[in-house]
Amino acid sequence: MHNCSNPTLITLKSIQPSNSTERYEYCGFPDVSLARPTKASTLEAILHPISPSPPLARAIVPSDRIAITLETSMPDAPECISALIEHLCEAGARPEHITILRTERECRLADRDPRASLPQAMADKVQCMTHRRKAREKLAYLATTASSHRVYLSRVLSEADLIIPVGTVRPILGDGTLGDGNLGYGGHHVNNCWFPRFSDSATWERFHPRIPRDRQSWDELRKESDEVAWLLGLQFLVLGISGGDTPLRDIVAGRPAELQGESWARYKKVWHRPVTERVPFAIANISGGDSEQTWPNLARVLLKAQGVLAENGVLAICCHLQQPPRRELQLLLKENDETRHKTSRSRPEHESLLVRSIRHATENWRVYLFSNLQPSVVESLRMIPVEKPAELQRLMSQQDRGLLWENAQFALPMNENGSVPYTDHA
Repeated sequence: MHNCSNPTLITLKSIQPSNSTERYEYCGFPDVSLARPTKASTLEAILHPISPSPPLARAIVPSDRIAITLETSMPDAPECISALIEHLCEAGARPEHITILRTERECRLADRDPRASLPQAMADKVQCMTHRRKAREKLAYLATTASSHRVYLSRVLSEADLIIPVGTVRPILGDGTLGDGNLGYGGHHVNNCWFPRFSDSATWERFHPRIPRDRQSWDELRKESDEVAWLLGLQFLVLGISGGDTPLRDIVAGRPAELQGESWARYKKVWHRPVTERVPFAIANISGGDSEQTWPNLARVLLKAQGVLAENGVLAICCHLQQPPRRELQLLLKENDETRHKTSRSRPEHESLLVRSIRHATENWRVYLFSNLQPSVVESLRMIPVEKPAELQRLMSQQDRGLLWENAQFALPMNENGSVPYTDHA
């Protein structure tokens, strides 16, 4: 790590100059007093699913094999899983018939076993397995879709009688490619928390291309995701709305069709914040642990800033990114305009959304990055490296006014027109 200070330990209000309070607008500071314990909220959501979804208990048969898929960035996952599994067992399910399925990335980034909050006797019987997309012997053929694509899923899912995905709500940005922890198919779509992440490598790559498709192509992938859910008989999901560094702010459950609109409405209620006018300066903090410190989240912040930062403005981003971007990303950013025009007449169609977001930001604003990356890496991205919190304080003290933007990967600042540069879930 480069920085001696860990950016995740920094809150923006703690480094804000004392004489600047009236000059700043605030975004991304949810009311922590409204947060409820995750286990209780999960149970309430399960017992009272979004209408007209039927109660989960009606779907339980004692001999059922149940698969629970778990998403990487699900905060308080053990508490949520505990409420779900205890409810399933009270309804007649057997813990030895329940399997929690995670990807390799989930296993690597998780700080606790998802069974940690279960009673020990129950936790010992519940299985926790890792999905590996390249392990062909662990995959099973489901069907061929209407678009002629063969669908292979984890054998745990294909052999389950009941599948319950557990994940989080993420906003669509730009062309709808940032809903997942990767640059590819995503957006706020309820099936994104489990498909294609528990499919084979070919399907994953098809949904996560390095070069984004047009909106029509994304819509086709979205339809395919819905079709796979129907083929699998998916009837119940549990989705959480993150509170940033606080516990889950809200949890909803029910059938995919009902959750699609309701979960997005609740997300906006937590994270939408008005900004009276475009600001000349914004300082944004990407909160959370390793699962949140990703290049896609950096792209989220850069894209959303387009709606609130003035032309020729200054943007400072705090995060603790440690891994440099892929080499091809750095090479793309280093290319001069003459080279780019020779290789592509239409730059936006031939660059990844991450490259486009970085290029737009660095061409229109002065961008500072406080991270755990080496200064040379930051400079290769055309950004200005920041090494100490004191440098951020000096930068803030030089501004007449600005935006203090905490939990920036979640918060949705609205400009004077009431809009942000993302599209809705529909």
